[in-house]
Amino acid sequence: GKDGSKGAQVMKGWGKGFGKTIQVHGDPSNMVYVANLPFKAEWQEVKDYMKTVGPVEFVKILTEDGTEYGRSRGVACVRYASASDAGKAIALLNNTFFLSRTISVDRWRAGSSTSTNLRPESAIPRDMPIVTTIAV
Repeated sequence: GKDGSKGAQVMKGWGKGFGKTIQVHGDPSNMVYVANLPFKAEWQEVKDYMKTVGPVEFVKILTEDGTEYGRSRGVACVRYASASDAGKAIALLNNTFFLSRTISVDRWRAGSSTSTNLRPESAIPRDMPIVTTIAV
């Protein structure tokens, strides 16, 4: 009935945002998490800044609704060509000044609050009890 189609719409909307967001592939050891970005920062600016320590393969600015057009959360995922470049980024770019803010660069963790949206499969076992508790 009506309720069923309404539920399906919600799922569809989620799927759309989700599909766009799960574009993060690659070895997490090559990836870093950049936080406290200015909300107006474009991915290209982030890339140009982050590539000062090594070749950047991929930049994704995370948004509140998980789509590319959503409002920036001031957080990005940056993937380097190698784990050593990612390590250099953490060592050299953490707590540096980018545009108007002091950014924080850290190792990409498959269980952090932001990457839960990006890598649901790796977060499911740990989050399962919490989800169950909320559902009850």
